[in-house]
Amino acid sequence: MRKLIYFTLVTSFIFVNIFAQDPRAKGKSKLEYYNNVLVPERGLKPLKKSTGSDRKLSVMNVGNVFARISNAATLGYDRWGLCWEFPARSQLTYRWTMAPMIGAVKNGKVSVAISTRGAARKHEEELDPIKGYDSGVLNEEENIGIAFSDIKASWPKKWPSFADLPSYAKKVNYPLPKVDSIGGFPGIRNGEVVSTREAFFAVTDNSPVEGEGNIPNPLDVRVDVWGLQYDDILNRNFIIFRQLFTNFGTDTLKNVYVGIHDDPDCPEQGAAEWTDDYAAFIKSGTTGIPGYTSKEDTLLWNFTYLWDGDDKAEGFIPKNVAWLGLKFLETPINQTTGKQSGITTFQVFEYSAVPQGDDEEYKQMKAGIMAPQNVNPHAKDYTQTPNSYGPDVTYVVAAGPYTLAPGQSLPFSFASVHGVNKKDLFMNAILCQLLYNAQFNAAEAP
Repeated sequence: MRKLIYFTLVTSFIFVNIFAQDPRAKGKSKLEYYNNVLVPERGLKPLKKSTGSDRKLSVMNVGNVFARISNAATLGYDRWGLCWEFPARSQLTYRWTMAPMIGAVKNGKVSVAISTRGAARKHEEELDPIKGYDSGVLNEEENIGIAFSDIKASWPKKWPSFADLPSYAKKVNYPLPKVDSIGGFPGIRNGEVVSTREAFFAVTDNSPVEGEGNIPNPLDVRVDVWGLQYDDILNRNFIIFRQLFTNFGTDTLKNVYVGIHDDPDCPEQGAAEWTDDYAAFIKSGTTGIPGYTSKEDTLLWNFTYLWDGDDKAEGFIPKNVAWLGLKFLETPINQTTGKQSGITTFQVFEYSAVPQGDDEEYKQMKAGIMAPQNVNPHAKDYTQTPNSYGPDVTYVVAAGPYTLAPGQSLPFSFASVHGVNKKDLFMNAILCQLLYNAQFNAAEAP
């Protein structure tokens, strides 16, 4: 939505405060803290149900993780229902908000586009859906909204051709997602559907609607988003997302970074429960992970995982809070080496300390791999894990920099992985990487 400008010393001071130490959080849910504390203090928009006619919410619910996603590229958001529920039907949730983000320099000016909701940023929901990529029907009881490969009633009568796109979304020619057959679906693998359920939608950051989009400096970027979910016993505990960022404008974008903002919580429910979470990161090249072989080490690279610091949530979980992770699967090709760049930025911060304004957001996207905050185990972490981050964990993870010429694209793929404990989580992360290595082909039953 409309980007609000901030550059005051007062606001700068507010955002360096540590949310975990804010006494106003005590006894409040995150929604209550946002609406009752952050909104009046920072001039943010109160969180309420979306009413936009083009906005669709649908549920990825064929595996053991249920996530309600928006076709405006908010990958998991529902303050008034269950979202990122694990195990399925447990009524326990593990995320506040998550969305793609891209930062770049266009004509000498820095611009960042992001589609989080409720992340306490001064500008959010800057990616708007392109019409024509779903049936146009919203029926939440039948789960019809976003186009799902296994729900044909959610598909458009005809997938948009380039000529069908609105003028603001086609300033230059670029390839559209393929559909593998007449009457088919734009599946993730060159038009082929490979998972039990695939979701697909497309957004841009330059909506012409007053008050929407990446105002005032849109990048003219389209993001195609696929969501993959499996129902088999091996692959049901994660959801994979592939994001494809395309420059459809006439200007070359320089020093481009692509990635995500994610605010996971273990769990999301409860009074200030998100303020006692810890995380760790297994970066590429790590060896000697206790309990795992050298081969398994490589399968766990580019993996961050999160746990609850006291292993309980008053009123919800007396013991054995589930664990949550992000497995990063694909980054763009380094234009010098010809190989994937890998994760180049990994930043962890408290919910209330999110950067404000494009300049600060862009600095964070290119800030590099953050050193652990707790070299020695934090006193309040029941696992006593060294080299951890937290308490209270929000991520910005990105890859870059790249040059993105008109008509060119950059991919970024990752998975939200879930487990009932650390061992289960790590096994699911390994299975997720093996699935990606097999080009998303799940093992078939004997």
